[in-house]
Amino acid sequence: MDDIQALASAISSETLSRSWPYFLSIGLLTLVSGAVGAFLSSYFGRRGEHKAIAADFNLIKQQLKDTTEITESIRGKLDHTLNRRHAIETLRREKLECYVAKAIEASENLSREMNEKLFNSKVDYDKSAFSTATMLQKLYFPEFDQVHAQFQIAHAEFQKWLVEGMKYLVDQRSQGVPLPIPNAAHLDRYSEYYQEVLRALTALEEAARDLGRQLIQDDPAPFT
Repeated sequence: MDDIQALASAISSETLSRSWPYFLSIGLLTLVSGAVGAFLSSYFGRRGEHKAIAADFNLIKQQLKDTTEITESIRGKLDHTLNRRHAIETLRREKLECYVAKAIEASENLSREMNEKLFNSKVDYDKSAFSTATMLQKLYFPEFDQVHAQFQIAHAEFQKWLVEGMKYLVDQRSQGVPLPIPNAAHLDRYSEYYQEVLRALTALEEAARDLGRQLIQDDPAPFT
């Protein structure tokens, strides 16, 4: 029995002495596997982070591109709007000067027309000045509707007075008067009607002056 135990012990010792390289290899392989596993885990983790960062960066770039396109679109529309407004305001300033000039000319033409039709004077004047002023007001200055309407009324009242004087002369000729002269009482009312025209013209000029100042102050510079 003792011999058997001794033999088993010897076999065991011999086996262990011959197997230590195997166990050493197993241990080393375990250590290497653990290190490789940790490395791969860290690598793929960082790779995932890099992919996420890259995806976020691409998203940011796309958003920046979209924002730039929207900004350029808004800029283009704003550019068009401001340039169009600038052109309109510039045109209105030019037409405002012409409008006032024609209104003044139309008021002065009333006296010229009176001399022509009541006293047979040969006077050269622009008979379209009043209609030109009215056209300019309707096209470019709707804010002058009220003041221009007052000017039209005063102008029309003067014209009615002038027609009355012309009718008197026609009646005189029909009665055989070869060279009739205007009625003195009728002429006395000239100043009354003409003053109304000048009063309406003054209100029109004041409105035009205020608008002219506003156009200069509010004029937008071209968008560049």
